[in-house]
Amino acid sequence: MRVVVTGAAGFIGGAVTRVLRARGDDVVAVVRDPARAQALDELGVELVQGDLSSVEQFARVLTDADALVHMAGSYRTGILPAERPAMEDANVGTTTRVLDAAIAARTPRIVYTSSVTVFGNTRGVIVDEAYQRDVSEGFLTWYDETKYRAHVVAEERIGQGAPIVIAMPSGVYGPGDHSESGGQVVLAHAGRLAYLALSDCGIGWRRSARWPPASRTS
Repeated sequence: MRVVVTGAAGFIGGAVTRVLRARGDDVVAVVRDPARAQALDELGVELVQGDLSSVEQFARVLTDADALVHMAGSYRTGILPAERPAMEDANVGTTTRVLDAAIAARTPRIVYTSSVTVFGNTRGVIVDEAYQRDVSEGFLTWYDETKYRAHVVAEERIGQGAPIVIAMPSGVYGPGDHSESGGQVVLAHAGRLAYLALSDCGIGWRRSARWPPASRTS
């Protein structure tokens, strides 16, 4: 299969790309700077320079693709108000453009990587994909809100007949995770976690391969 991947240079995207290559798929990764994607190049991934800002340009990348896996986005918490437009475009704008490009290119299979964060606070109840959060309760972070809105975009396209499958991972940790949450897990494993952050939130962790890492400096 010929699979186009966005976000292949990221933490989860890199893991998915390695699996695709291991099973023999031809992978095309759209990256901002091919010179900084050496790890993908060494895997035999075809690198295409782009910033996902144009529906028309990305639709051309999808020519003859059997599938698209969209994982590009921005994950940060505690950002400044001035940084919100950039995250909104990275999560909502990019998802809208990428999915619309795939629909225009008639890509047979489209996988959008969402997040269980779109469910909001379920108050301990285990839910499935049919669950709808109460948006009147607000959002925990700007990331939470933008991922929810991007999820709605994907659902709308599905309702219009697009061949989209939504994946909803929970908290993923492992080598290469530089997030705040990943850092807490590393410190907890080393016995050096001095405090509990987000203690009132429920997080469903999923272990990545090769964990724990050999070492990590704080």
